[in-house]
Amino acid sequence: MKLSVSFLKSNYDKQTTIQKIESLKEADYIHVDITDGKYCESEKMNLKEIIELLKGHQKPLDIHLMVTKPIKYIKKLIKLKPEYISVHLDTKDSIEKIYRLLSKNNIKLGIALNPDDKNQIFPYYEMVDQILVLSVYPGKGGQTFIEETINKLRILYLTKSEHKALISVDGGINDKTIGKINAYIDMVVSGSYICCSDNYEEKAKELVKLGTFVANPKIQRWNRFVGEIANKNLDELNEIQKIAVICNRYDSEVNNGGHGLYFDSNEDIDNAELLEALKIVSNSKIAKNFEKAIQLSEEDDTEELDEVFFSFKPSLSDYIEKYVEKNKKEIFK
Repeated sequence: MKLSVSFLKSNYDKQTTIQKIESLKEADYIHVDITDGKYCESEKMNLKEIIELLKGHQKPLDIHLMVTKPIKYIKKLIKLKPEYISVHLDTKDSIEKIYRLLSKNNIKLGIALNPDDKNQIFPYYEMVDQILVLSVYPGKGGQTFIEETINKLRILYLTKSEHKALISVDGGINDKTIGKINAYIDMVVSGSYICCSDNYEEKAKELVKLGTFVANPKIQRWNRFVGEIANKNLDELNEIQKIAVICNRYDSEVNNGGHGLYFDSNEDIDNAELLEALKIVSNSKIAKNFEKAIQLSEEDDTEELDEVFFSFKPSLSDYIEKYVEKNKKEIFK
């Protein structure tokens, strides 16, 4: 697990905090939060001051822009040569235009998801290098971790074979919350847990140790399913494998873009066959919701059913994991 340390909230002034972060062996990045005072409820940050503070940085920069017009900020931040710049999907500048500007300057694109955002980044899979999931609302340090973030991270992890992006999480990360998410992340952003302590090194070491996830055999099997079986052509699969794979594809697509994305992207899957598979793998509520989506698909009026799908507990992902584990001998032939 990589560690990106934010200096937004600290017991020290910004210059001292940055120096202390630079000295941390465990810190892979300096995380830089920048707000314009419009995108979220936060005081506007002085960009000139931030650039001056970071101009001699030794560690790579991981910049998060909470701004309505990212491009004008990016043009000024290029001189810092950051590794990542993350932007939000609801900015006034298009993601495609931002991506072209970043690529031209050898900077990787990150897409930040607010707590209320769905994982609807499918159109940008080929562009995105980091998905920054906010587990608190943007612009304020020291908030409590939002538990719903866990499933969002889990879905991104399950679809990693499709997007290839580094999965990062920011907000309310400490020694209690890290264990809830360490199976689904590549990087964690920590601010006040480290920077509001008297011993940065001790806190950073503890967080990295707790964040280092060792998969048990059950999770290793699931990783193998996602990495190998789920990406095979349907005609290569036995019946048990096929049931798991088509349910997983449905689950992934709906979580990333709703039923509309699923119907547009999976013409090779017979809807009647998937409906029967859902009855085998999950429960009648999930199957009935899909059946309604089939009926409404031609009118493209499935948003209500998307919300129903997102509300299911246990989720379809939970059921698929259990099905894979129960049928591991047939699935991993």
